[in-house]
Amino acid sequence: MRKLMTALVLVGMLVGVVRADQKADALKAHALFDDGLGVDAQVAFENILTNYPDMGIDGCFVTQMYIGHSLMRQSKFAGAEIAYKKALDSYPNAIVHNRIIAYKNLGSVLDKQGKRMEANNAVLQAIILSAQNRKANEKLLDLFNRIKPAEMSDAAYKAMLTTIIKATPATEDYVSFLSRIKSELEKMK
Repeated sequence: MRKLMTALVLVGMLVGVVRADQKADALKAHALFDDGLGVDAQVAFENILTNYPDMGIDGCFVTQMYIGHSLMRQSKFAGAEIAYKKALDSYPNAIVHNRIIAYKNLGSVLDKQGKRMEANNAVLQAIILSAQNRKANEKLLDLFNRIKPAEMSDAAYKAMLTTIIKATPATEDYVSFLSRIKSELEKMK
């Protein structure tokens, strides 16, 4: 993720969007994050959003995600939940790959708070986005394995499986994934 933020900063500098002070602030925030200084990194990323609101959708989205990551490192899961939801709600047109990561991380923080249904739904969104975007195709089985069917009613799990099947293209790339989903449905009969 640091590479992505650095790339966004460098591209912005090339087209004249990122000023030298913005680059310095971004590099400082990332250094704090990499050093495990969650509170300081969180404040640094919040300052970037405040001081550079014109950095573009993806720059804002990634910065908001880093606020979530920083809160997660501090075990402030409710705050991380808010940060990830804010990224997803505020920047719906952000790069798909980043949205998948945000949904996956949102699922993790919701799970850590015992919000199993919401966690499953966040992971479902990551699966749907991933299935619909071959370039952003995360390891679908890995994402699917994060879902906890024991925490769901049979009807809710069946509805989720049906939604995944409808969202996943029936192409060669998804044969093993779709087979797994269909076998889960068969178990429910």
